[in-house]
Amino acid sequence: MTISIKKMLAASAAICMTMVQGMLLPVSAQESTPDFSDLGAIGVFTEEETEKIAAAIYQGLVEGQPKISMRGEGMPVIGIDEASTGSLQLVFKTVASGWDVGILTDRRKIMWGANSKGVTSIVPTYLVAPENYAAEYENMMLKLDEITAEVDPNLSDLEKALFLHEWMAENCSYDYTEYADPAEEDLRHTAYAMLTREKAVCEGYSQFYTMLLHRVGVNSMIVESKEANHGWNLVEIGDSWYHVDVTGDDSSNALGRVEHTRFMKSTDAMYAAGLNGSDWTLVDGTPVSEMPVSDQYDNGGFWDGGGSSMQKLEDGSWVGIYAVEGNETTVQFKTTEVDPVTGEIVEKHLFHLSDLWYVAGTNQTKWYTSSYAVTDVYQGILFYTTPYNMMAYNNGNFQWLFGLTEEQKADGSAIYGMHIDDGIMYYYTSPDPLSEPTEHMVNLADFSAQLGLTDTPQEETEASTEAPDQNIGVVDVVAIQRYLLGEDVNVADHAEYDLTCDGVVDGFDLALLKRALLTK
Repeated sequence: MTISIKKMLAASAAICMTMVQGMLLPVSAQESTPDFSDLGAIGVFTEEETEKIAAAIYQGLVEGQPKISMRGEGMPVIGIDEASTGSLQLVFKTVASGWDVGILTDRRKIMWGANSKGVTSIVPTYLVAPENYAAEYENMMLKLDEITAEVDPNLSDLEKALFLHEWMAENCSYDYTEYADPAEEDLRHTAYAMLTREKAVCEGYSQFYTMLLHRVGVNSMIVESKEANHGWNLVEIGDSWYHVDVTGDDSSNALGRVEHTRFMKSTDAMYAAGLNGSDWTLVDGTPVSEMPVSDQYDNGGFWDGGGSSMQKLEDGSWVGIYAVEGNETTVQFKTTEVDPVTGEIVEKHLFHLSDLWYVAGTNQTKWYTSSYAVTDVYQGILFYTTPYNMMAYNNGNFQWLFGLTEEQKADGSAIYGMHIDDGIMYYYTSPDPLSEPTEHMVNLADFSAQLGLTDTPQEETEASTEAPDQNIGVVDVVAIQRYLLGEDVNVADHAEYDLTCDGVVDGFDLALLKRALLTK
């Protein structure tokens, strides 16, 4: 999809004069407030009152207001009684937990100002200093943009939920660190930790997953249980809701390993998977027992396989690794194509893998009954691991990339994880699947001739070679985002990117470009 730069400049000329008043706010502050009418009534507030309070909280968080006013035209009077303030906390927690505006907020901690007539303001607890809020907020929005830009808008809601489930399991990990600093300890409970540390506890996982889902148009709510000491998600697909616990599925140290025992499950299935407690409640206070949770996928979906993450291929199909019934040491690789309208699936077998992961120190006389093969896709090529080798499956052909050195295998180590990021392959070795792995990396450009890859990662090539043309598209969005994140991408010399006519390329130009593409 492209749009003529001449049309863009003609439209932006009229905008340049009106942009000045909003230049002190982050880009997203100029976007419209979401429709909160679907939240319904929360606590003692009516649906209309909840909607107005949520909208005020949303805009306050966008701007990083130290005090978010609960007064003004159309706002309800909020009493200072326990029922009213408790309901206010639920509305705040719902907005700060589910929408990306809460990324710099500790959703668990708020105070309020009041007078004799009731609550006058909410005082949030922010995770960054006031003077850094606008810049860091914009930085976080850009990072979220980069993640959700990977989600094909043509996917069904179910596939979008799966894609983000796999992405988080591949790129994030559970934070087992015990922090002496209370502020650092609090941070591990937030989605912000996911973007800055790439690790968090279950609260951070569930908050981050909800934010990503909302960005791609899929409704989700956080479930909390004090008895289970855990938090996870309910995701709405069609007219039903399903439990998704990314934390529980991302329990392995091996990068690329992910279970699906808690993906798209009913309440009974979650109990069977090991969760307990009788106090499962949504973040807005609704008991899970009141939600229409479906058991449609309790007997499995196409994603249920051998413990490896599902990968999306360029042809729109998914590739996964699946256990073979009656053969614990063999897995099969197969693709699944999903019709986004009917949900009908078509499966295609690719190949079997029977390599054994041996138990260290047994001289290869004992082995694990599970396969620890993992996959990733780069430039249309499927890469996968065996115990000691890195392989590629390219247009129906098998290609050996490299094997572990004798030094790497000296302590009995094998490959227990792999992931590709921007053309760099990270692979992980350890003596067993539970030990802390050792990270290694190779540049896939070194194998370009062998695999037919370009020497430069595809995304960077597109941004640098296509930017000067006279049409603007998605590659230009990526170029500006990378530039604003401080990467070495040359966009400053391209006058066509200065859509606000202020002489610089900044976040405001990015916002206009996105809006133009969305309305094309």
